[in-house]
Amino acid sequence: MAATTKRFDEILAECQPRIYAFIFSLVGNRDLAQEIFQETNLVLVQKSAQFDPVRPFIPWAFAFAKNQVKAALQKSNRDRMLFNEEAMAIVEKIAIENDKTQNARQAALERCIENLKEEQKEIIRGKYQEEKSLEEIAKDRQQKPNRLAVMLFRIRKVLAECISRKLEASHE
Repeated sequence: MAATTKRFDEILAECQPRIYAFIFSLVGNRDLAQEIFQETNLVLVQKSAQFDPVRPFIPWAFAFAKNQVKAALQKSNRDRMLFNEEAMAIVEKIAIENDKTQNARQAALERCIENLKEEQKEIIRGKYQEEKSLEEIAKDRQQKPNRLAVMLFRIRKVLAECISRKLEASHE
């Protein structure tokens, strides 16, 4: 049970920006969206035992978020909701599709990074995982920052082309 709870917490933490963005897209008000977001998180944690880990998390979480949006708008006497049910369903569908696209891009990126040379991987790791500046990485590698910037530009270009190829191949 503890491992399941830990995994749920990890998934929930990872999806926080997407859940907030979905809520904000429905209400269009930052303060209200933040309030609904907090309520949604509370409900998600309370309902965590009902989550089936073999099913996608985002659609499950969005269903609770949508209910919290409806409740908050009704509670605040905003019967003139920004969206009707059909519009809310469209926004939800688009958000879920965007999430799938983002997940596919992330998976493609990870596969493409695996194909890089070790030196290239180290540069990517330094820049994006360790969040070092180009100057710090250059100093660590005893290289000039300008040379490293050119290398990073080329690595990004290779990764972008690789991601495009992998995404195209997955749609065939």
